[in-house]
Amino acid sequence: MNASTTDIGPKIHAQAVEMQDTQLLAKLVSTDFIAMEVKYHRECCTYFRNSYRSHQRATSTATSHAYRFTYGSVMSELVQYIEEMFLYSNTAPVFKLSDLTRLFANRMTCLGVHTDEKSIHRTRLKEQLIELIPGLREDKAGREVFLSFEADIADAIHEACEYNDFTDGMCISRAATILRRDMFNDFPKFNGSLSDGFGSHDCVPPSLLNFVATLLGGHNIDQGSPASSPEQNAAYSIAQLIRFNSVKRERLNRPQHTRHHISHETPLPVYLGLMIHSCSRKKSLVDKMNHLGLSISYDRVQQIEATVTNVV
Repeated sequence: MNASTTDIGPKIHAQAVEMQDTQLLAKLVSTDFIAMEVKYHRECCTYFRNSYRSHQRATSTATSHAYRFTYGSVMSELVQYIEEMFLYSNTAPVFKLSDLTRLFANRMTCLGVHTDEKSIHRTRLKEQLIELIPGLREDKAGREVFLSFEADIADAIHEACEYNDFTDGMCISRAATILRRDMFNDFPKFNGSLSDGFGSHDCVPPSLLNFVATLLGGHNIDQGSPASSPEQNAAYSIAQLIRFNSVKRERLNRPQHTRHHISHETPLPVYLGLMIHSCSRKKSLVDKMNHLGLSISYDRVQQIEATVTNVV
C-alpha cells in the first residue's frame, strides 16, 4: 500500500524514536513518506501500532498507581458535587459531559497528576457516573452529551444520600485503616539536609495529604486550588505532624511521652527543633515543643548537630 497521508511519516518516525527501534529508523531517511514513495503492508503497520501501544502501557506502569488513586479520589469528589447540585439547587441541574470532563482534568492537575481533557476517556467517565449515581441519565444533542436526573426517583436519591451515625462511624474507621496502611510505608529519611528530597511532598503519602486537604477546605472540584496555595501548605504541615506522631501499635506500659521513631521524622518537626534550639539554646523549650508533638526531642537535636559537625 502506498503512503498517501502527510502525517503518517512524522507520526511513525516519532513512535520509532520513542521505542528506540533502530532497525526501522535506519530505513527512514526522511519523514516525508509521500516524497519517498514509501510502500507498506497493512499487517506490518498494524503490528507496529500494537507494539507502540504495548510500549506506552509498559512505560506508564510506574505512574499508574498514583494516577489510579488520584482518579478515584477525584471521581468521589465529582460524584458528591453532582449529588449536592441535585439536592440543594433551586432548579433541576443539567450537566454537560464536556464541562464535567474539564472539571475532572483540572482537579487531577491540582492534585499533582498533570492531565488534560483529551486524556480523559469521556465515555468511560460518563458510564462510571451513571453507575455510581442512581437515577442519573444521559441525553444526546448532536455531539454533546447531557446528564440529568429522573424526576420520579427524587425520594430514592434523597434516601441514598442520607447517612446515619453507624454508617459514618464505619466510614471513618475504614478511612483511618487506609491512611495508617500508607503512613507506615518507606519514605525519605533525614540525611543532614532539609532539601534533596527530604523537604518535598514525598515525605507524606498522597492519600493522607489529600484527606487533610479535603478535611480543611472541603470538596472544591469546581474551583480548584494551586499546589502551592496556603491551604495546601497548611495541609502538608498537618500531614507531616500526623505521620511524625503516628505509632504502629500501642504499648502496654505506655510512657508519659510518645517516642518518635527516626524513620517517621518529617521535615517540619526537624526544622522546628533545630530552629528553636538555634535561636534560644534552651533545652526546656525544645522538650516542651517535643511533648506537644511539634518538634523532635532535645537529644535528637544534639545528635543531628553532632553528626553535621563531624561531617564538616
